[in-house]
Amino acid sequence: MPSGTPRIAPGNAESTCAMTDDGATRLAALGVALDPPTRRPLTRYCIDWSEQRPHLAGWLGAALLARLVELGWVLRAPKRVVKVTDAGWEGLAERLAVDVDVCR
Repeated sequence: MPSGTPRIAPGNAESTCAMTDDGATRLAALGVALDPPTRRPLTRYCIDWSEQRPHLAGWLGAALLARLVELGWVLRAPKRVVKVTDAGWEGLAERLAVDVDVCR
């Protein structure tokens, strides 16, 4: 984000997110561990520091990222960047019902 650009991320620290039953079913089928072995919260509101957009933070975000990397759906790049592979776009659409056209 260029210097001096206003930060206009939506939401605030009181915003919340929660996992739905359908989400839990899809993530479990994908092999994402849903039982955190830590006191870290399952989900929490967080704004990405560079894009100024909300993202999935907490145990679930970390577990999902780890599984997507294992599957080869995303690749880690320098500076905390991830890149979605062609297989990833297909898998996200088919297995997690992500509207990939909105994300690209």
